[in-house]
Amino acid sequence: MLFSSCVMDYKPFVDSVRNCTSDTLLIELTESGNFDGHYIFEDKDTLEYNRLDFEYFTEAYIKGKKIYVSKFNYALPDSTTLGKIVVDNRKKYYVYAVKWSVITHYTLDEIRAKKLYDRRIVTKEDFKDHVYEYK
Repeated sequence: MLFSSCVMDYKPFVDSVRNCTSDTLLIELTESGNFDGHYIFEDKDTLEYNRLDFEYFTEAYIKGKKIYVSKFNYALPDSTTLGKIVVDNRKKYYVYAVKWSVITHYTLDEIRAKKLYDRRIVTKEDFKDHVYEYK
């Protein structure tokens, strides 16, 4: 009998952001220079009501109105977002971060108008092992 094995070195296919702060954040890594925020959270009326959608969203309330927050963007302190894009060497990217306390007190329109988010420009060099550390 002959047995063989190989060592597999796992590397993520997409890039993500690690929340290295003490705050819960909603983080978006995007190619857009303008903060949209629609990828971060959705009004319940725009979210399809099926089980699959709810597996990827968690509930939150803004001024008493229920919204759904993408689990891809939800980052507890010292945790990593689920990556959605692959960062390449030719482009610059943007990391937008919104504190959870801001999300639960302001609407998306207010967050954009008052610029209640942090915006950072990043490149491939800012990622180590496919992770950008947001400090």
